Amino acid sequence: MMDNLNFTTKIKNFFDIVTDVKITGLYAFYLYKNNEIIKRVPYKECHSYEFKNLQPGNYTVKVFYKTDEEIISKTSKVLYVRNKSATTIRHTNFILDKPNFDLLWISTILKDAYNIEHYLGDKSDNDTFNDLDSISFPSAIKAGSKILTCDSSKIHDNDYHYISLSQSSDNVLNEYLSRKSVVQLQQLSRRLYLVGLEKGAHYIWINMRRNSSCSISYKTIVGQNFRLGLGGIGTIIHPNATIGDNVKIAQHVTIGFSGGNSTLEGPVIGNNVYIAPGALCLGGKIGSNVVVAANAVVLDEIPDNCVVAGVPAKVISTNIDKYKNFLKK
Repeated sequence: MMDNLNFTTKIKNFFDIVTDVKITGLYAFYLYKNNEIIKRVPYKECHSYEFKNLQPGNYTVKVFYKTDEEIISKTSKVLYVRNKSATTIRHTNFILDKPNFDLLWISTILKDAYNIEHYLGDKSDNDTFNDLDSISFPSAIKAGSKILTCDSSKIHDNDYHYISLSQSSDNVLNEYLSRKSVVQLQQLSRRLYLVGLEKGAHYIWINMRRNSSCSISYKTIVGQNFRLGLGGIGTIIHPNATIGDNVKIAQHVTIGFSGGNSTLEGPVIGNNVYIAPGALCLGGKIGSNVVVAANAVVLDEIPDNCVVAGVPAKVISTNIDKYKNFLKK
């Protein structure tokens, strides 16, 4: 029996992550990027595994050790895979062009990742814009900074970085959004929506649909520890849905709402729920501590503490402890 699972993780060759376990045994390795699982290595007799050619991002490795008596697991510290030189975007310091609504929501998205210090204004401008003070052009602009603008007349001006608001254009906004997972995009769009920046929230939602074939609206209320299988490929969730805590929804799942005699305004999913690939849920409400089997068609409300399967879906078990691995946090 192993009392403590000891292993090391390190970055190798800039874009590889190597995990070494001190004792040879039966191990499985799970790789997470930005808290979403992206690769599973099944159990095999070994003492190390190498994840190769990783894209930039924040990673953790979860190691499982299996014996005849037990399975134990442990998660590594966060490892940061980073580019050592610029790729598409070569500037990290920006100034906003003269205020307009598009620059308001764009700067709200980008200011956590880039250094945006000021906006362009006249000497008489004493107001802040998105908590930024004004400066006058060009004397107060730092060398190496670019001016973010949505003005197409400045597209060929080397002092400016033009954002066209086309989903296919090469600019700092689309490059930043391309690094986000579907869950992160939904959280970001939701944040903009709640402060009245719906145009920006809608832009992010379109970006999500275009790049992931997944649709989770900024109007959807999502709880803590929400996860998607395989990045949510093919998954569609009703805009008026309310999703509880510790919910995982697999790929190619539809969460719809038929209405009928329900008093709900949209589908409701409780806490600790797993919905397997291909499921179609139209029943309105799914309780807490529930597993919905693959390809199930749910037409009625689902009570707490059960497993449902079939077409139409029926309760096949109330022994939810048997399925607790599906509900792991």
